[in-house]
Amino acid sequence: MTRVTNDLRASMERAIMAGLPVVNYVTLIHELVQEVVIAHAPEQVRVMYDDPDLRDYLNDVRLEVKVGNKHVPMWQGNDRNTESIKGLTKGITIQMMDSANAERLAEKSLYRALLTKLKESGLVDKYFGQDDLRSSVRNRLKANLRASGTFKQLYANLEPELHHYIPKDELRAQVPACVAPVVDDLRKLGADLPTVPKATTA
Repeated sequence: MTRVTNDLRASMERAIMAGLPVVNYVTLIHELVQEVVIAHAPEQVRVMYDDPDLRDYLNDVRLEVKVGNKHVPMWQGNDRNTESIKGLTKGITIQMMDSANAERLAEKSLYRALLTKLKESGLVDKYFGQDDLRSSVRNRLKANLRASGTFKQLYANLEPELHHYIPKDELRAQVPACVAPVVDDLRKLGADLPTVPKATTA
């Protein structure tokens, strides 16, 4: 009976997760915050920001968006612009929990405007929703793959829609599907999977 190796498990996990569309909520959050900051900035700052030749003379200050102890990781590889904002004199930390009492903040304050716009946009919630769902799917997928010591067990532990990710092996048998379903959530993340489970593993 052919054994399933750790390399094969890792390869299958990468193949299943690869290509899932990922909405870049970090960039959308940065763009919204930058827009609000510039709208509240003095006219001279807005003029400089609107002129590409002058924009880089404005300070870059650190942006942080938090929900409780969690934060949106604004660093996007080499794209430093997503973790900094132009038009401020000091770094800004936006604590989304404050949005519950935003009406107590000064009516025309920048912080209140930022909280309100981010809350209305739903971008922070969408970021964490997408991130949590991807983590959940990956963890359940890993668990199913770890529980599969043989190709027969792979067919038993993975939903039929995922059987085409299993490399062809000399052992093929019809087996029941699915200990911990992940297909529905993979589809929520944008995976293009067969809509009708395969009748056989051949």
